[in-house]
Amino acid sequence: MTQNGVHTILNAKPRAAHAMAVFTLRNSPALSSIGLLTGGGWPPVRQDSGERADGMPESLSFTKLWVHEDCPRKYRHQFVDKLRHGSPETIQQLVGSLVHAAIAAFHRRYPKPSPDDKSAILDIYDALAAETDSSRYMPPVDRTAKYYFQRGRALVHGYANEWPALFQETVLAVERPIVTRIEVGQHVVGITGVADKISTRGDDLIVTDFKTTANPARHARAEDFVQATIYWIGLQQEGENRPGFVRYHYLASQMCPTHAADDEVIHETIDWIGRVLRRIQLDEGDAEWHARPGARCRACPFAGLCPEGSQWIRSYGGSDTFL
Repeated sequence: MTQNGVHTILNAKPRAAHAMAVFTLRNSPALSSIGLLTGGGWPPVRQDSGERADGMPESLSFTKLWVHEDCPRKYRHQFVDKLRHGSPETIQQLVGSLVHAAIAAFHRRYPKPSPDDKSAILDIYDALAAETDSSRYMPPVDRTAKYYFQRGRALVHGYANEWPALFQETVLAVERPIVTRIEVGQHVVGITGVADKISTRGDDLIVTDFKTTANPARHARAEDFVQATIYWIGLQQEGENRPGFVRYHYLASQMCPTHAADDEVIHETIDWIGRVLRRIQLDEGDAEWHARPGARCRACPFAGLCPEGSQWIRSYGGSDTFL
């Protein structure tokens, strides 16, 4: 079955070890009806491997999809014009990357941590922070840097000490590259990305994406879980074939909006990908690439090139809400 001309290609060859879980998946209308083929038979997909004659990409990263959905003007500056801004990243982005790296290193060492292991995460964070070149961030203000590094330390401490499920799951992988193949019209497009954490609890497979923003976004719709769901579908294509959940983990609050990886979230994700890909195709022929000014402009490195973004910052202020 096709959802608005878009559908996924999932693995139809179950693993014997997951026979019960596979039975559940194969009787799910969303998964049993959308072109099941073995993922192992597909050629490797390079990230952002070019476009076809009609403008539909052969593959692109989830980051590109998300940036275009957030602001087409930023997409143009970053990925079409390939502009380089003054610093590789803001201090917020730098510390956010550091937090992700510390959690990943912790779980590589402790895939199923015990209460005795949790203190190690601060040692890992401190070691990584000591090796970080803080001159890379902008703006280069020492007091600002110290504040954000301390906030990052608080996030990893909270993850290990305040999240009750930490000791209930077994981590299979962290920072795991995944390719999810989506059929759009007559084409197959590879969506590439990196899953922050893949874990199990009982028979369930759980895909988690960590967020370092201070306030959780509203997750009232299945469509709100597209990033984690894209990775979950990619794992099914690889042959994981088990039921599970997709989750966003907001480290500042330890709130974890979670949705079953069911028909609803799969269909919503498929539809969302198709809509964004088609909008990218349309924008390729539009020199304007409309801006979407808002709070996102505060941390946008291209705000100075964007009249709408600059005006929004002048009107509402440039302080950020990160961490």
